[in-house]
Amino acid sequence: MDCITENNDPFQIDARESIICEMKLNAYKDERTIYVWEDINDNTAFIFNRMLENLCNTRGKKLPITIKLSSNGGEVLSALSMISAIEKAKEQGYEINIYVYASCMSAAVIFASAGSKRYAQRYTRFMIHDIGSYNFGFQSKEDIKNNYEEHKALWDLVSGILLKNTKITKEYLEDIVSHQKSFFFWADQALELGIVDELL
Repeated sequence: MDCITENNDPFQIDARESIICEMKLNAYKDERTIYVWEDINDNTAFIFNRMLENLCNTRGKKLPITIKLSSNGGEVLSALSMISAIEKAKEQGYEINIYVYASCMSAAVIFASAGSKRYAQRYTRFMIHDIGSYNFGFQSKEDIKNNYEEHKALWDLVSGILLKNTKITKEYLEDIVSHQKSFFFWADQALELGIVDELL
């Protein structure tokens, strides 16, 4: 039921957000499920890392952990922090299953690729592109050189994760970023590329 009215009453919006937060919290506590249903940034990474760490600190049998994802991407360093947490959990013996829904774009694709098993709805929209950066104000030649080297180091790391976790080849990835600003595709192609393992 949609609780947003035409006049967008702020109290009704707050009520909706409260209900969504409660549903996410219940899923976390009862189903060992973490929702990443927003852009990826430092706040997202902080909450995700804390929740995953808590789920991995439980005693007894190492039960699978589910991540439900719908994101247009975001900050690459925040995504790398979340991937680090997933890799650590997997090394500890946890199965991390990622389910992708409406969108999985940019940094979210790299994040999704890190799961033990990856699933997507058939109409999930994916997108891959080169990483970007913002530079403001005066820059010397050394500044430009340093920014380029940092960009290249980040791209090498990010592309390395994609190449390791999927069927994408280096040549295919380089062709994408050199010829298209943003490469959009559907879940069936994500399955062919090995970004996901199964369609829902």
